[in-house]
Amino acid sequence: MRKVLLATTALVAMSVTAAQADVSISGNISFDVMNESDNVESFNVDGDIVIQGTTTTDSGLTFTAEQQTTSEGSSIDDAFIAVSGDFGTIRMGNTDGALDRNDAVAYTNYHEGKAGRGALDKANMAYTAIGGNDTVISFQSPSFNGVTVYADVTANGGYSGAGVTYSAGPVTVTAQKASNVSKASAEAATKYNREDELAGLTDATFVGASVSVGGVTVMMGSSVHDAITGGEAKVKSTDFGAAYTMGDFTLYGGTGKGSKGTRTDKHTSFGATYTVAPGVTLMAENGNKEVAAVKTDATWVNLKVAF
Repeated sequence: MRKVLLATTALVAMSVTAAQADVSISGNISFDVMNESDNVESFNVDGDIVIQGTTTTDSGLTFTAEQQTTSEGSSIDDAFIAVSGDFGTIRMGNTDGALDRNDAVAYTNYHEGKAGRGALDKANMAYTAIGGNDTVISFQSPSFNGVTVYADVTANGGYSGAGVTYSAGPVTVTAQKASNVSKASAEAATKYNREDELAGLTDATFVGASVSVGGVTVMMGSSVHDAITGGEAKVKSTDFGAAYTMGDFTLYGGTGKGSKGTRTDKHTSFGATYTVAPGVTLMAENGNKEVAAVKTDATWVNLKVAF
């Protein structure tokens, strides 16, 4: 009965009927314990509730409406409309941009997708990232001979970016460029708190590659923010990491280095994930970092239940 009521509520909210759209409700809740070198322990909860409705026209266009609500704060995380067809996909709304959705070849980005917060979440590291969560229009093409192109833009051209990803067998290579990325860092201000993304950066490039063979994935990336407003120093970073999956276990580890003017930050992390049951994942990680000459290490344990 509860699932029926939830589905009915979602249909009414999106002004469609069961005959017009397929509706799904999913999400996850995670609880983690963070313990840093200064013996500061914290308990944290995170998660999302995702409501998605899809409908397909007679001409073959698929329209998707999706809303993600953060379970811990009941605020809207993502809300967008997507139109897909043979031409590719256009996405419109408050959501992760296409550049952000295609940068997992770098270890730092893989780490965020795999472990979420992780042991280094509270770092104000000199690390460059392109794209993020914003109100954007994005386009992503289908793959042609392994090549996918994509682009983002915000209102009045406040932020724009484009990228290309090439995949051939076990190898994936990505190159991206964005301008006025200060508009693309709304998520950073509330979630990742990376100071380089909050400094009014105006031009950035990213290149990265990954190779996957026999359960082993090796990742590397390099980023540069070229032109800086407000007198901020140029920010550059590189990272390298690897992951090994064997059945329900995944082991991963990597290191990164970032520079901002004369300052150099470093971080290293090692972790493991274990699928306890379908939809249930246990994660643990240890990391250490040096940010603005201050060294910290931390351990992190997380239990996530998806539904």
